[in-house]
Amino acid sequence: MNRRIGIIRVGVAAAISLPAALSMLGPSIAEGAETGTVIVTENPARPVPADLRGDYDVAARLVAENQDDFSGVWIDEAGHRVQIGVTSPRGHAMLNAHANSTEPPQPTRVVVPKEKELPPSAESARAAAAVARVEAPRSAATLEQLQHDAIDMGAQFTEEDVWLSQADPEHDRVVISVVTASDELIAEMASRYGRSVAVHVDADRPVSLPQFGRQSDGSPFWGGAWIIGCTDAFTETYNGGYYMLTAGHCRPTGGTVSTPETSMGTVTQSSRENWNSGTGTVLMSGGGSTYRGDIAQIAMYSSKSGQGYIYRGSSSSTSGKPVRGMASQVVNGDPYCTGGSVSGEICGWTVRYPRTDHRYSNGELARNVAVSYSKQGWCTRPGDSGGPIYIVNSDGSVRARGIHSGGGGGGSDYYGGSLDQCFEVFTDIWDPYYAFPGTLLTS
Repeated sequence: MNRRIGIIRVGVAAAISLPAALSMLGPSIAEGAETGTVIVTENPARPVPADLRGDYDVAARLVAENQDDFSGVWIDEAGHRVQIGVTSPRGHAMLNAHANSTEPPQPTRVVVPKEKELPPSAESARAAAAVARVEAPRSAATLEQLQHDAIDMGAQFTEEDVWLSQADPEHDRVVISVVTASDELIAEMASRYGRSVAVHVDADRPVSLPQFGRQSDGSPFWGGAWIIGCTDAFTETYNGGYYMLTAGHCRPTGGTVSTPETSMGTVTQSSRENWNSGTGTVLMSGGGSTYRGDIAQIAMYSSKSGQGYIYRGSSSSTSGKPVRGMASQVVNGDPYCTGGSVSGEICGWTVRYPRTDHRYSNGELARNVAVSYSKQGWCTRPGDSGGPIYIVNSDGSVRARGIHSGGGGGGSDYYGGSLDQCFEVFTDIWDPYYAFPGTLLTS
């Protein structure tokens, strides 16, 4: 049965005016549209203006650390301000505490270790007072579960290719990206979710895969070097020991890790990696209910150590630069570089979708990852998985932005043109920060 009478086509900016739009439709169409699927024509994730980035980052951390009490953060473009959705009295109390530089209340459930929570500070006080509060019906935890459920449901529509799913807290919904919106898909979405899930038709879906694949690193280890057919990312430290981050799919069942030069350490299955081959992202044992991209933490042997450096330059580079800290949580429009052991350094990437579920072409599902595409020039290659994602400071040092998961484009020579552009998927550095013990080692 054709159910396209249940579709409303709107841009993101116009989505909040749906009741007015419905009143202009005929009675039968309006009735179907009340519970029908909304078709949006734009990416719901929008860039954050530079002058609002500080307030946005504080608000984003509060949401990440208190997912039952807030729904999300977005930019009110008309009012040029940061807005945060509040879902509980505790959320209001949390903002009030930061605004007054007092100790915030404990969250309803522990999302991150106490020592990693955002502390009250002059920065958080200014942001908490500046952001506009919006009463939100669904929490970030609820929207995230809906995000996962929608892309899982979409797996049955192979011809339509539901390849991306992301929360849209501004409009209290989830948006899925599809290659084509068939009558069958729209009918199923309307039946299951009504207007809780919108559809974004984006036929520019590239072939993408997790990428297995600098060449003889040894202790003290740097990020960006070849390991077990992949690449390592950044060094962490905890209780006097050293750890290295990489992609979970590089060691989906745990085990030992080495470079061509020497052994490095081990990954503990389930508690220090979050990937199942054939499935994709899974929850880690003892890691809570948040999916955290594609990550693994290598515990180095006691005789080994790491440094707060990554290799920069070509795949044969022997020189590197210091890591100065973590970049803020990823948003649309953020620039970055990749540093794979096979491709070397590639810059010029720009985040398009900051926190989405992405289905790779082999069917594996990366949950809560960032996506970039429509880039021309050199693309990443097999073997780059697990490598560092970073931004470059004016002195050549870097700040960690994430961990490379996979990509595609560029054809057989991995050089993307206008018809075969590059595609890249990575995990935000804040996910391993919250998921694993330890903190980034800097130099």
